[in-house]
Amino acid sequence: VRRLLQRRFGDGGHGFVLLGRPWRWYKHKDVRHGASGKWRGRPLTSKPLVDGRYGLGGVAFESDRASPGRAWVATAEEGDVGREAAVFEVSYLGQPGGGSFVVEINDREVATVSTDHEQRESLHREFRTELGPARIQVESSNDGPLRLFGVTVETGKPGVVVDSLAISGARASVLGRFDEAHWKRELRARDSDLIVLMFGANEGHNPWLSLPKYREDFGAILKFLRGVM
Repeated sequence: VRRLLQRRFGDGGHGFVLLGRPWRWYKHKDVRHGASGKWRGRPLTSKPLVDGRYGLGGVAFESDRASPGRAWVATAEEGDVGREAAVFEVSYLGQPGGGSFVVEINDREVATVSTDHEQRESLHREFRTELGPARIQVESSNDGPLRLFGVTVETGKPGVVVDSLAISGARASVLGRFDEAHWKRELRARDSDLIVLMFGANEGHNPWLSLPKYREDFGAILKFLRGVM
């Protein structure tokens, strides 16, 4: 979908990518990404958080202070889309006593970002570079609790951006595990023109599925999203 739209209407950037690998098979096309060190992935499907703050993509990554983690996202090296970027935006949790992370753009250190904040809420930090092949890396400073969500990649040019938020094992009902205020903040930060929901495969092999309850849950999600947009 991203390739078809960007070839026709312009490459506005790849969009959202998780800052970690919650599953071995997590991989986006037309962008490169990876992680090293120890990150505790907390998907809302299998390792839910009490506070419900997972970021836009439904997966949070917490640093393991015994082994500081790194995560990176870079433009594609081949193909006709995804080969350039100019704007990266890192999303993370601000919290009292939060640790910090170091940001490198194109192998040059550009900032140390503190996540220490008066209250627990999602925050975003934008980094710009010259339009072209680009790479961003974040690394835990190992100086306090740290929770990262993801990074968005954009060109700054007119065109289409598609945030693909596939969550392994997701059913419509798990979206209720988001803290509503947090999720609303993340969705509004992206200012999307269209939200597409794709569910049903996991529900299809659930022998205990209640169709009336499914209708109720899905209706509640639609109502929430209409309120966001």
